[in-house]
Order: sequence, then structure tokens, then C-alpha cells
Amino acid sequence: MNRKRTTRGYSGRRPVPIISYVLGAAFLLVAVIFSVKGFLRSSAEPSTIPSQNVTAPMPSLTPSPSGVESPDPAASDPTPTATTPTTAPVASPTPVGNISYEVKTMKQDDIYQGKLILINANHPYRFFDFENFVCLYNYKTDSYKVGDYDLLIAEDAIAPLNRMLNDFYYNTGVNAVLATSGHRTYEYQQYLFDKEVALVGPEEAALWVAQPGASEHHSGLAIDFAVYYDSGEYHDYDGSGDFAWINENCHKYGYIVRYKPDKQHITGIAYEPWHFRYLGVPHATKVTELELCYEEYIDYLRDYSYDSPLSIETDEGEVYKAYYCEGLNVYVPKNIDYEISGNNIDGFIVTYKAS
Repeated sequence: MNRKRTTRGYSGRRPVPIISYVLGAAFLLVAVIFSVKGFLRSSAEPSTIPSQNVTAPMPSLTPSPSGVESPDPAASDPTPTATTPTTAPVASPTPVGNISYEVKTMKQDDIYQGKLILINANHPYRFFDFENFVCLYNYKTDSYKVGDYDLLIAEDAIAPLNRMLNDFYYNTGVNAVLATSGHRTYEYQQYLFDKEVALVGPEEAALWVAQPGASEHHSGLAIDFAVYYDSGEYHDYDGSGDFAWINENCHKYGYIVRYKPDKQHITGIAYEPWHFRYLGVPHATKVTELELCYEEYIDYLRDYSYDSPLSIETDEGEVYKAYYCEGLNVYVPKNIDYEISGNNIDGFIVTYKAS
């Protein structure tokens, strides 16, 4: 007997028991747990693989060529900090007559350099590594003698010194001038001062020997004379007799007798007729004409500006103009040769030839 077969719809897959789903989910959960533990363990332990990250270098404390430390690139503090105020723009100088001027900005160290610097106890000499001193003996002429093969002097002062002593010999026939002292180090000046203190006491010593740092000899622009004849006779130089010619005419060669007898209350140094300071012909001429000591002359120049300069006429009839500029912005003439010197205080002196 044939029985009727009941048919069911076919889904295309075999039925999966429920236990299979449970086991699969459990296995997946275990795998995830072990993966997380492995990740945490690997993060906590240091890696043996070299890092490819490059650490930014710390800013150097060595000043940059401009003299200003490099800023810290890591600095990100937004808090405003105090800054050095910038210099306000300098107005262009107006022409004076047929001369136009421009602004030349100097450095602070420049104030303490140049042949017109004032050096005394109140304004000591600033020592620099690049000072230009040369051995006088290598450049001297037969018209005078040098007491030490190692005597140094500023190079600019040598040619005028040779001309002066050549002319002295030509006028007098005397070649007995002995150059005894030029440039001195701080240490040597200290030795001389201590030696003088031991002989006469500190107050008297200060009248004859400048304290270290306050001596013009540091600059190489000062020179001391003595008298030494070929016979071996030696004298202190007092600027008298034949030698008065030097003291009376030294300004024509750019030198002055630095310490006059009637200026001791200003200079603090007793009369030294043997001590000569090089300034250059224009300013040595004006100092002599006005009968000022150099301290007074530096103050005198403050009254003259680029648009109202001091006029100086030398014994040779040459005319120069000179003026003072305070600070680092200096007005200088265009298309004209000029000289700038610091005053060792607060500014500069500009000198140029007018005719």
C-alpha cells in the first residue's frame, strides 16, 4: 500500500545544533582575552627596537654670532615677557650747506675705542683682544733712541712721532730723546703703582702714577720721554732747554703735553712734561689753542653738532670740522672722508677735513 509522503521546504543548508554556536563564541572570547593581555604586557616592557623618533636638540647657551642667545624652540608659554625696547627710527639728517649726511649706527664697544678716547680714573680704559700695537724700535729713525726693544705703541702714532723727532733733530742737532714707555698692560701698571706706593704712600703715588686701568699708556697712544746722550749721560725729561721745542710744537704733529701744572685739580695727575698723548693734528691743535686739558676739551666738544660743527684751523692752514654725537646713531658726511672715535663715555666725535 502506498502511503502519501509529506514534503518540507528546503533552505539550502543543513541545520546546526545550538551547541556549536556556544562553543564558537567561547573560543572567540578566550582569544580576545589573551590578545588584550599580550598587548598590555608588550606596552609595559621597553622595546629593544631602536626608536625612529628624533629628539629635538636643546637650544645652545653659546651666544650666536650676533651676541644674542638663540630662542628655545620648545618654548610655548603664551604669557607675555619683557623685551628690550627697540630703537626708534632715526630721522634723516638735513643737509648743511653743500654737505649731505647719513646715519651710521655704531656698536656699544665702539664708544670705548679710537684715538680720542678720554682715559682717567673716572673713565678707565677698556681692554680688547684686537688692539693694534707695534714695536716702536722696528720703525724708529736715527733722530731718537728707544729704551726697550719691546716698547709698543699704537700704529697710528708712529709716523707723526718720527716726523716730530726728525724735525726736532733738524732744528737742534740733538738726538738725545729717549722713548722710555709706551703701551702698558694692566699688570705692569699695577706693579708700577704698588712700587710708587711703597716709596711715597698712596696719596702721593696717585699724583705721579695712574692706577691700573686709568693709565693712558694702556691705549698705546701715550709715550714718555727721557734724555740720554751718546756719552751715557742720562736725565729726566723736563721739556726745558733744547727740548722745549718739542713741548711747544708737538701739537703740529698731533701730540699734546697731557698733564699741565695748572690742570692738576682736574686731571688728578701732577705736571708731567715728559708724557705726550697722541690725538691727531686737528684736535691737538685745538686743545693747545684753547689751553684746555683733555677732560675739559671732551666737555667742550659737546656743544658742537653735525649742523653746527667746531671749526679747527691747523698751523698749516688746513681747516677741519668736528662735532659730537651722543649714543650709537652717528651723523656722518656723505662722499667725504671722515674719522669717528669714541669718547670712552657716552658717544662719538666725528672729524672731517673741510679745506
